[in-house]
Amino acid sequence: MSAEILLRKYRNILLELSDKYVLPDFPHDSDEIKQAWVTYRQNLRDLPSNSTPSFNSNGILSGVTWPTDPEGYSGIKDPDGNRIS
Repeated sequence: MSAEILLRKYRNILLELSDKYVLPDFPHDSDEIKQAWVTYRQNLRDLPSNSTPSFNSNGILSGVTWPTDPEGYSGIKDPDGNRIS
């Protein structure tokens, strides 16, 4: 699997995990928090064009600056929402 494909795979997981935060009826504490989720998701969608993914000498995906979500986490999660990096 290429670094570009892995980037998109991880990015798609993060988009899926954050889908609920942009639903019209999600109970955000403020409009600013809702907008922060919208911005975070846009940053995720822009990752492939704003990154130069590659694998480091340990085979770990590098060359990607993951956006920070509104809860303060920046990195990769698995499909269950567990932090990977």
